[in-house]
Amino acid sequence: MRRHIAQAGTLKRVRERARRMLASEQPLTVDDYLRVTDADDLYELIDGVLVERTMAAMWQHEQLSAWLLATLRPYVEANGLGYVSGSRTAVKISEYRARLPDLLFIRRERADIITESAIVGAPDWVLEIRSRANYPAEWRSLEIDYRAIGVAELWLVDPQAQVVRVARRREGNYETFEQSAGALHSSAIAGFWVEASWLFFGNERPSTLEMLRLLGISL
Repeated sequence: MRRHIAQAGTLKRVRERARRMLASEQPLTVDDYLRVTDADDLYELIDGVLVERTMAAMWQHEQLSAWLLATLRPYVEANGLGYVSGSRTAVKISEYRARLPDLLFIRRERADIITESAIVGAPDWVLEIRSRANYPAEWRSLEIDYRAIGVAELWLVDPQAQVVRVARRREGNYETFEQSAGALHSSAIAGFWVEASWLFFGNERPSTLEMLRLLGISL
C-alpha cells in the first residue's frame, strides 16, 4: 500500500511540475525533461512528451537487471574499463527525446559525455530488457534511437521470446544477429560475456559471486 501511495505521489508531483510547461502546448525539450524529473522518476521523453516506463513493477525484469548490474559493475571497476549505470540514467537522443536504458557502459576515456543529469553522447554499450507491455513498434524504436546516436553495441533482450538481438557498429553501419544459447561475448566491454540463456526469465543463472569468478574476478 505504501508503495502505491508513493508512486501516486511521484506521478502527481511530476505532472504538477510539467503542467505549466505543457500549458503552452509546446513539446518538452531534454532540458525541460531533466528539470521536471529526478532520479526516482521512471519517465522517458518521446517526441517532447513524458512517457512512463512500463517495467518498474515486474519482478523478474527487476531481478535480471539487478543481477546484471551487480555482475557488470564490479567487473568493469576491477579492470579499470569505465563506468556502468542502471535505469535511472537518462541518455539524450535528440532535443526532444531521452531514454532510460536498463543498463549502459561508457569507456573511461569517454567520460566527458557524462554529466550530473544525463549522458549527452552515445554510450559504448546499452542493454534493454523487453517488458510484456512493450508493443513491437515501441521495441523497434529503442534500436532506432540508439543507432541514431551511434551506440557501439546494443543488446536487446526479449525474455519472453528467449532471444537476444545484438547490434554492433562497424565503420558507420550496424551488423545484427540474434542469439538464444551459448556464450554471448561483448565487443564493447573487453572480456565480458554471459550465457544467453541466463538472460531469460525462469532460467537458472549463477550467483553474482559465481559469475564474477567465471569472469576472472576474485572478491
